[in-house]
Amino acid sequence: MAIFAAVGLSASCLTVLFWHPWLCRGLPVRPVPAMALMLRWLAAWRRNKKLSRGLPVALALFSLAGMSMLCVDDDISQLQALPQH
Repeated sequence: MAIFAAVGLSASCLTVLFWHPWLCRGLPVRPVPAMALMLRWLAAWRRNKKLSRGLPVALALFSLAGMSMLCVDDDISQLQALPQH
């Protein structure tokens, strides 16, 4: 079943990669929304070393804190609904 899923995902990815440019070739080119905001963010990211180093570290610490709260319960009997008495 995993092979069929992998083949299906690969085929859909290749379909988008090869057919999308051909299907969109006649569409008009529009300006990108919020382009000025994205360019300001990129300039701040390149200019400010505290931001470019601090934000990934803060996100990694936040992710580690969240992952430390995860608990694994792989008991298969949890999937079966017990009858109500």
